[in-house]
Order: sequence, then C-alpha cells, then structure tokens
Amino acid sequence: GDYGIDADDDGMGMGGMSDLQRHKAQISRLTDALVRSSQKSKLRDELLSETQRKLRAAQEAAKVEGDKAEERTRSLEEAEKLLAKRSEQCRQLYELIGVLEGRLAEQTETAANAPSTPRAGE
Repeated sequence: GDYGIDADDDGMGMGGMSDLQRHKAQISRLTDALVRSSQKSKLRDELLSETQRKLRAAQEAAKVEGDKAEERTRSLEEAEKLLAKRSEQCRQLYELIGVLEGRLAEQTETAANAPSTPRAGE
C-alpha cells in the first residue's frame, strides 16, 4: 500500500538514502567520464608523438635523398665537362688525321708523278 512517501521524497528515510545514492552515482559517472577523457587524451598524445616521429623520419629521408640528388647532379656535371673535353680532343684528332691524310696523298701523288722512282716489280 501507499504509506504517503514518494520515491522522490527529499525528506528523511529512504528519500535521504536515495539522495546519497544519486550523488554517488553522479560522482561515479563523472569519474568514469574523466577516466575515459584522460585515456582519449593519452591516446591523442601518443598518436601525436608517433605522427611527429614519422614526420621527422620522413624529413630525414627527404634530406638524405636531396643530398644524394645533389651528389648525382655534381657527378653528372663532371661527366658532362669530361665528355666536352673528350669531344674537343676527338675533333682535334680528326683534324690532325685530315691534315696527315692530305700530306700522305700529296706525297703519294708526287711520288707517282716522279719519273725517276723505280716501281716494284719492274
């Protein structure tokens, strides 16, 4: 039956006990929320730390690649200079060969036209 006490009664007896239980439940909920929040915060910090570590590693790798690219560029420039030098040497050699072939042709022609030159087999 009805004893005239509501469950929400803030008076003495069960009502007072339920007030205390409500406060305990609220404190428990807030504590749980705080724990969850700090766990999320810790996870975010760990994620941030990991992301920063990966970023630093990527920057280091990029720097290493950049240094390698610079070294390759320098090597290529040196090879191009060497190639230009060799090309010039080849051009000079061809020029010299041309001059020598011209002289040889002149000498051969002169020798062929000279009547006093004895021919092999005559």
